[in-house]
Amino acid sequence: MSPEEQEQVHRTFAPGLFNKAWEYLDRGSLTVDEEDEMLHIAHASLYHWSKIGKSVNMARGEWLLARAYSVAKRPSEALYWAEKCRARCEDDGLSAFDCAASAEAVARALAVSGKKVEAMEWRNKAATSAEAITEAEDKKIFAEDLASLDAMLA
Repeated sequence: MSPEEQEQVHRTFAPGLFNKAWEYLDRGSLTVDEEDEMLHIAHASLYHWSKIGKSVNMARGEWLLARAYSVAKRPSEALYWAEKCRARCEDDGLSAFDCAASAEAVARALAVSGKKVEAMEWRNKAATSAEAITEAEDKKIFAEDLASLDAMLA
C-alpha cells in the first residue's frame, strides 16, 4: 500500500471509529462485552488519528477514551486519558472548548473514582473554562456534557 493509500485509510477510519464509539456512549447502558468493544473502537480511532491528525484530534481522541473508560467504570484508565488530554490542551494552547472538555473529563474520571470533592473542583474549572467558548454548537455540546456530569455528582 502506498503512503497516500495508507493516509486515506487513516483519514477514513479515524473519524468513522470516533463516531462509532459515540454510538455506544449514546446507548446509556452497556453490557461488559459492549463496553469492551467501545473501548477497542475508541483506541482504534486514536491510533488512526495518531498517524494523520493534529494536536486537536489527539486531544479529542484522548477525551473520548477518558469518557469511554468513565462509562465502563474504570477510573484509573479514565483519569490517565483525561490527564493526557488536559496536558495536551494546556501545552498546545487548544481552544476553550477542548480545554473545558479536558477539565470535564478529569472531573468525570474523579467522580467515577468516588472522589466527589476533587471532581467538583474540576467541574468548576471546566465551567469557568467554558465561559470562553464562542461557538454556539460547542457551547451546546459542552452544556450537555456538564449536565450529565452534574447528574453524576448530585
